[in-house]
Amino acid sequence: MSKKDARVDAYIRKAAPFAQPILQHLRSVAHAASPEIEEAMKWGFPHFMHKGMLCGTTPPRRRWASSAGSPRSRNFRRRKY
Repeated sequence: MSKKDARVDAYIRKAAPFAQPILQHLRSVAHAASPEIEEAMKWGFPHFMHKGMLCGTTPPRRRWASSAGSPRSRNFRRRKY
């Protein structure tokens, strides 16, 4: 079952009016992807996790920013040039 965080609710309520439906949509898409998605506030912004960081978003100001990752991304080995 999806685990929702009340701090994410508060973050969405405090967001700019134009951003609230976007944040709600991103949240519903993340939870629709898997019943095991968990949400948390990290670095002051909502993030969605499943066996590690899945995606997150930053506050909209002049432009929107979001990040997406894979649970395997933390095992990435850097190339040496």
